[in-house]
Amino acid sequence: YRFAEAAVELERALAIRKSIAVPRPWGQMGLELGWSQYSLGLLEEASQTIAEALPRTVREGNQELLFRAFGSLAAMARTHGTYEQTTKLRDRQTELDRSRQRLAELHDERGLDALSRGRAGLGAALNSMRASQEAARGENDPLARARAEVQLCLLQLERYGAGACAESVVRSPDKTLRDSGIPRLGIEADLVLMRVQRTNGRAAAAARTADRLLNEVTFLQ
Repeated sequence: YRFAEAAVELERALAIRKSIAVPRPWGQMGLELGWSQYSLGLLEEASQTIAEALPRTVREGNQELLFRAFGSLAAMARTHGTYEQTTKLRDRQTELDRSRQRLAELHDERGLDALSRGRAGLGAALNSMRASQEAARGENDPLARARAEVQLCLLQLERYGAGACAESVVRSPDKTLRDSGIPRLGIEADLVLMRVQRTNGRAAAAARTADRLLNEVTFLQ
């Protein structure tokens, strides 16, 4: 997944598509660009691009792109603490795809949504992450399973404190996510690893992970 290169090429293509005398539909291209921007952590640009592209994208033949677009918007709404909007966007995803293949991803994201509400959401978040882990195992989806394992470890630490999840539990799924080629998944996993290390009293290891995270984010920018 070469998102940086894809974003540059899609921006050029989209500018050309918009500039011609009789514009051709560009919603699909806009959603692809929005996904690249989101994956690179360019959240403001991604939100604007996706918002402009959605009304220009027909549902037929584009369910995958639309599902991903609503998911990106939901994650950004979660970041801003607009929980009601987050729930509505998750529901739009569910309307688009109710297949078992999507269960792991949706459970995982709803778990993160619940976690973002603080300690009051920990119980719901744990239930969602466990459901995500089971669904991913059933569908043989290694990325979804790795993400669920990492987040479940974090949730156990949040609820039960130091020692509830060992660093060794996170190491393998962390590597899977970092090797996925999707920057936001690797960054998300390393953030959890750093918190696990710090909570379990491994300050030096947490500092090394933080340095790696900083280098990664600087490179992407």
